Amino acid sequence: MILVIGDTQIKPGVNIDHIAAVGNLIVKERPETIVIIGDWWDFPSLSFFAKGKAEIEGKRLHDDIESGFHALAIMFKPWLDLVEKQRNQKMKMYNPRVVFTEGNHEHRLYRFMEDNPNMQGMFDIRKPLKDMGIEYHNFREVVEIDNILFSHFFSNPMSGRPWGGSIINKLVKIGHSFVQGHTQVFEYTERHISNGEFQFGVTMGAFYSHEEDYKGPQGNRHFRGVLKIHNAESRKDIEVLSIERLLGDYFDEKQSA
Repeated sequence: MILVIGDTQIKPGVNIDHIAAVGNLIVKERPETIVIIGDWWDFPSLSFFAKGKAEIEGKRLHDDIESGFHALAIMFKPWLDLVEKQRNQKMKMYNPRVVFTEGNHEHRLYRFMEDNPNMQGMFDIRKPLKDMGIEYHNFREVVEIDNILFSHFFSNPMSGRPWGGSIINKLVKIGHSFVQGHTQVFEYTERHISNGEFQFGVTMGAFYSHEEDYKGPQGNRHFRGVLKIHNAESRKDIEVLSIERLLGDYFDEKQSA
């Protein structure tokens, strides 16, 4: 089973109970592969759209980075506790493949470094994640897992801009089964092509519990959750878990941050 975690956009002060819940899901269901589809971090201190506005006052890059790593520690704690127990009991240890596809929000950090070369090397998330054993793919890189393409988003090779339009249009343009993040709305489609091959496409939607002010009261009513892909080696069996279901089934109140 492949577990896909959509855009969490973690920043200081937001609730992360759902992150603890997905950590419990990982230990209970033990997916072979975990894909963090990008925009795990939000990086409000580097927001181009908020530059010069009151909303950026008091935002600190160091705090942004720490909030994301704190959430990762919360998510991975049940797994690390399990590994310690298995090690002590000389059992085979659960060791999933963890893949991170960098999103445009993480890429804010590296654009900032390019614009401020005197700060090169002062801040980084790529190396620490790799040191944690996470397979890290830079912005717009595509990784294939069980004949499915994963990336934060897929872009027109001529322009570099994300493919737009309907989900079926994206599937036709990409020409391969894919999963991406980047947009808050969950979308799914499938098609059968002439050689008998089955293809599907998923836009993950968001995985955060807070609301974004810029989206307003109507724009925040979008899907939030995670995706499980079963039988990835044959016909793909897609299971979607809303954040409400995830919290109801997997969250322990003792974990509340």
